Amino acid sequence: MLVNGYTPSEAMIYWYLRWVTYKTKGIWDVRPSIWLMVKTLRLSRPTILRWIEKLEQRRLIDIDRWYKIKNTYYIVDMRMYPACCDRDDSDWD
Repeated sequence: MLVNGYTPSEAMIYWYLRWVTYKTKGIWDVRPSIWLMVKTLRLSRPTILRWIEKLEQRRLIDIDRWYKIKNTYYIVDMRMYPACCDRDDSDWD
């Protein structure tokens, strides 16, 4: 992603959403709170909100916004930036 001109913060947020999607067994809609992203990524709330909007404009994620409820984030195309190595959880048992 960095080679394509994305900032490190933008890449961190995108990969965090991909990681949450992976950890929820591939469910396409994830609902991490902004507070959780702030604590996990150690970025400020305005930074996260700004880059989430940029990721949406670049069509990497899609967002369903809800009033007073957590937003739902969708990774548009999981094949666009594939992980370096896809592992199966059964390999680690």
